[in-house]
Amino acid sequence: MFNILWIEDESDKIGGLVRPLKKDGNTIIVAKDKIEALTILTSNQKIDLIILDIIIPQGVSEPFAEYVGCDVLRNIREELNLTTPVIVLTVVDDDEILSSILKLNVSKILRKGAYLPSHLKEEVYSVLGYNQL
Repeated sequence: MFNILWIEDESDKIGGLVRPLKKDGNTIIVAKDKIEALTILTSNQKIDLIILDIIIPQGVSEPFAEYVGCDVLRNIREELNLTTPVIVLTVVDDDEILSSILKLNVSKILRKGAYLPSHLKEEVYSVLGYNQL
């Protein structure tokens, strides 16, 4: 199936969301910060989809900087030149931030906490062009 990179510092909170995806045979790779995410993305590992939180730390021992996920997204698109689909899953509701995210060619912006695991799975498969039928 698919290799999905999930960039989320609170990985203990996504277990219920990833369960249906894993059950279908997808591989979920979790990066807890910017450094870990970029290390994975530059490792030549095949990634079919990225799910990105916007509020993540720079590195494990570094303090949070607001909207580090935006930097990761810029790195993905402008420095690494990756066209991998990205779903942003976030609590951020700042129109200016969301507008800047849209300019970086994201597939979807979803509100954290607003999706049941089955709905998120449908969104993932929709972005990947995968028909579950």
